[in-house]
Amino acid sequence: MMQRIKRNRKNVRQGFAIFIIFTVLIVASFLLLGAIEMSGLAVDSGRSFLLETICFQAADGGLERGLAKFRTGSDSAELDYEVKVSERQIVRVKVKILGSDIISNAAVIESGKIKAEKKLVRKNVSRTASGREKAGSFMEGA
Repeated sequence: MMQRIKRNRKNVRQGFAIFIIFTVLIVASFLLLGAIEMSGLAVDSGRSFLLETICFQAADGGLERGLAKFRTGSDSAELDYEVKVSERQIVRVKVKILGSDIISNAAVIESGKIKAEKKLVRKNVSRTASGREKAGSFMEGA
């Protein structure tokens, strides 16, 4: 009888150890899945930031082109150009000169879909000033 009780205690300890191991594995699996999800979100966030930066720089470049065109005598003009970034990705920039205002819109297009957009405006630009002097007030549009 005593041996059976000792054997039962040994089986209970082994069964409890297996239960603990499974519990630890399940918790570790959930932690791993959470880490994978977080890293995916970090990659998406970084990619969005990169696309927004590309848009901002392209729109700013459009403002500079518009400023150069404005200072050569155009009161109203439109510039449209595209830059191929990769096989699937292009940057499209549209610049409008309206009186003394210059409006630049840039968009990153990937596989035919717009992934990011940015609008920048320079208001009250002076035609006679040179360089950055009297280049108007800079505004970021929606």
